Amino acid sequence: MKKSKILISIIFITFALTSCTKYLDKMPDDQLTLEMVFNDKTRTEDWLAGIYSNIPDPYWGYTRSIGWDPLSDDMAPSTGWEQFGWTLLAKQTGNWNPTSDWDPNYWSELPKRIRSAYIFLEHVKPNAAQLVTEDEVNLMKAEARFMIAYYYSLLLETYGAIPFQLGMADPNGSEEELMLGQTHLIMSSNGSIRSY
Repeated sequence: MKKSKILISIIFITFALTSCTKYLDKMPDDQLTLEMVFNDKTRTEDWLAGIYSNIPDPYWGYTRSIGWDPLSDDMAPSTGWEQFGWTLLAKQTGNWNPTSDWDPNYWSELPKRIRSAYIFLEHVKPNAAQLVTEDEVNLMKAEARFMIAYYYSLLLETYGAIPFQLGMADPNGSEEELMLGQTHLIMSSNGSIRSY
């Protein structure tokens, strides 16, 4: 009787310790690839909408976070603004330091949107099955190019001279390729941009 219990225990342990490789080695259903995104019209439009998602509020964003209007001579913000989460008064009174948070956070957010736009330009294509025409693709590409230029202009307006690269850098590139310096740009009469 004792031997049969030991034998049953060994068999049970053997089955319990064997792996279910075919069961566990499956690709998750919720992970999209770039091919899956750009083969579906709705997901392609969602990607383009994501590029638009970081456009700052044209007035209240400036007033609440950036502070160009309230930091001018003709307007003095009230301490009552702090109840709305407006961090501007602390900046105006000098109560900030290098570790203080800045709501728009252009330096970390806008390059992500620029890279997303370059990925969009590289992968978007007409798709007859999804009713995406060549004209729609050209319009979406023009929108993505405009957003790249707009985000670069915001970075330039806020920080001054910034690293600039036309196109997407190879993430596996050498350190020299990834560590960009400031670039002097010239716009030619036909509208193309080149560096010198």
